[in-house]
Amino acid sequence: MLRITCPNCQSKLNAKEKLIGQTRNCPKCGHPVLIVAPDAASGELADATRDPAADSGPADEAPAILVEPRDEGEGLARVTAVAEPVTELKSPNKFVICDRQRIIAVWEGDGWQLKTPAGLIPAKRNTEQIPSQGVFRLVELRVTRTSDAMYLTGIVSHELTPRWALPAIARGDSQILEKIVGPSGLTRDQKQMVRHYLQESFMPDVWRHSQKITEYLASADQHVQGVLVDATQDPAG
Repeated sequence: MLRITCPNCQSKLNAKEKLIGQTRNCPKCGHPVLIVAPDAASGELADATRDPAADSGPADEAPAILVEPRDEGEGLARVTAVAEPVTELKSPNKFVICDRQRIIAVWEGDGWQLKTPAGLIPAKRNTEQIPSQGVFRLVELRVTRTSDAMYLTGIVSHELTPRWALPAIARGDSQILEKIVGPSGLTRDQKQMVRHYLQESFMPDVWRHSQKITEYLASADQHVQGVLVDATQDPAG
């Protein structure tokens, strides 16, 4: 186990050695953190004293971090998965992509649309408005149709790679699925974004039928990937 420090908020974290070379988001501030081996961390720390303007590499690369002795009391946030990674975008399911402040894009069956103050606009015709890096979540809204009704039966969140993930939505509907790196939780603010989107997109009976779903959206727990329900067995109390 490696002991690391978030370069943004200085939180002390633990990381498994098998994650060396990978980027993970700090559970405290969401900042991308590159996990490096002890020797590499020492070299990166020395390099940090150089003038950044003299570095010909990408200026916004996730910063390397110093490895410190392990503290058993802390660790990287763990997310309990509730579903396998999604393999296709299929109606009547809907998908949203959000960062920590807003919903950036939505998929409602007719290609990815960017969410702007003026309304939805096609992603493939507005590529200049697609962010290339950040802390992004792909949220899957699973919808089940019966013979006489439609119900929301799942909310599942996936973490996207922090660099060059979102431009994929301009190349095709399912290209973004290749950018999933694992399950993710949602913050309280992100759950509020999802709840607002549901209110805009569905009649209340579609998503408020389930007590599990309403409790999940009201919860501050960030360590569960989402919630799955059976529309016929989980009526709201």
